[in-house]
Amino acid sequence: MTDSLLGVAVGVAVVGLYVLALRWTGDGRTDGRDDGPRNREGQSNR
Repeated sequence: MTDSLLGVAVGVAVVGLYVLALRWTGDGRTDGRDDGPRNREGQSNR
């Protein structure tokens, strides 16, 4: 059971770090679906 638990833990950690990396890079593609209009307004203001 320890092997399966470690596998799940590693998988969750990798996914979490991947999502955090996307947010840090400032792509905003994952959050663009929810805040699409907000991102467009922010770019137009600049």
